[in-house]
Amino acid sequence: MKRAFLVISLLMMIVTPPTNTAHRSISNHIPAATGITLTIDFGNGTELIYPKVEEQTVLDATENVTSVDVDWYGDRAFVISIAGVANDAESGLWWQYWVNGELGSVAANKYQLDNNDTVTWRRIPPTYSTPTQNNNDSSTLVALAILPVIGILVISIFHFRRS
Repeated sequence: MKRAFLVISLLMMIVTPPTNTAHRSISNHIPAATGITLTIDFGNGTELIYPKVEEQTVLDATENVTSVDVDWYGDRAFVISIAGVANDAESGLWWQYWVNGELGSVAANKYQLDNNDTVTWRRIPPTYSTPTQNNNDSSTLVALAILPVIGILVISIFHFRRS
């Protein structure tokens, strides 16, 4: 029984796909993006435009030029007010951001900006977009392919031990 446990443990260590979880926890300094143009569209004809903003994330860039109120959900920020103008659930008006014409797909504090990006905040009814890329984690697919092999090996080991 100990031998079977040892074999299974070794197989799992060999065939388990590596993850980069440890890498994610290391905080590397990411330099601020430069040349960002930030526009705030209040939805009533008023727009504020800020050229040459320098920051790392959409939220940082916005906080750099005006007041921003957020509610935190874990480590993700949900913007509830920009420049004193709040979301309005009754009217269905919510702050949403676009970067280079693409609707933001992550919380504003998670979107890493690149040099010369154009950020636009709009206070409008919710807009939804379909993802443009496949975000499947390949390590999950590899693990799903390997799992049946491990199961067959375990069954084989127990079958041959009984024989």
